[in-house]
Amino acid sequence: MERKEAVALIRELIRLNLAHPSFIDIEKNERGTYSIVLKANGDVNQIRAFLAKTDLLLLEDMEKGTCTIYKP
Repeated sequence: MERKEAVALIRELIRLNLAHPSFIDIEKNERGTYSIVLKANGDVNQIRAFLAKTDLLLLEDMEKGTCTIYKP
């Protein structure tokens, strides 16, 4: 996703109390697009339900306790 799209998505996740702002990072990947990494401290199923309306995917990393939101 583009950086502008990532920032808008972060704002929406925070507004809906699905993510906490201190646990979010925007990372540029090898394709030159951006993904959002956030601490998986909330209900991941709620985030998945929110993302179901978009073309974005959520990848959980149980070891690190993080989730990555990205555009395939």
